[in-house]
Amino acid sequence: MVALGSGLILGSQRTTDAGPVAAAAFDEAVAPLLREVDTLWIAGRDGRAPIGPAMVDLRQGGPVPDPEALAGWLEAHDTLLIRLVGVDLPLAARGAQRQGVVAVTLSRDAVEVLARAAEQPSGPLRDELAAESIRLRVRAEQVILAVEASVDDLRGERRRLSVLPPLPGFAELVG
Repeated sequence: MVALGSGLILGSQRTTDAGPVAAAAFDEAVAPLLREVDTLWIAGRDGRAPIGPAMVDLRQGGPVPDPEALAGWLEAHDTLLIRLVGVDLPLAARGAQRQGVVAVTLSRDAVEVLARAAEQPSGPLRDELAAESIRLRVRAEQVILAVEASVDDLRGERRRLSVLPPLPGFAELVG
């Protein structure tokens, strides 16, 4: 009976320690990959222009992103996805890793829709596709916040968890 009791105590201690260890592994291996998504959108990478300003330009009737830039942005997202799913994390961190895959996929989807918008002549269809691209990018950012909340949970901290705000409406983005 004493062995059973001490086993439960030691087992629960190992479970408690698993969260912070998993969070540290996530921070080391996955968090930098998720930050690269923001780099693609805000600053650009590998000599490519950032995605965000190109999206704004298209939405405001400015120049259309060139096909080479669009292909490069999609390729960069594909590379991030491969690297992200290739990380071997402790079991406790895999849920947050899966959320990260969803976030990067949504960001990639935003670029795909932006590419489709760039193919359209100026007008309502282009405007709606550009609006959808923005909505997908916003949702990707919200999922990244959820990833950070999940990693906080692994550390035993309860913060950054909230109801996602509504996405901007099409009328708001197109009008």
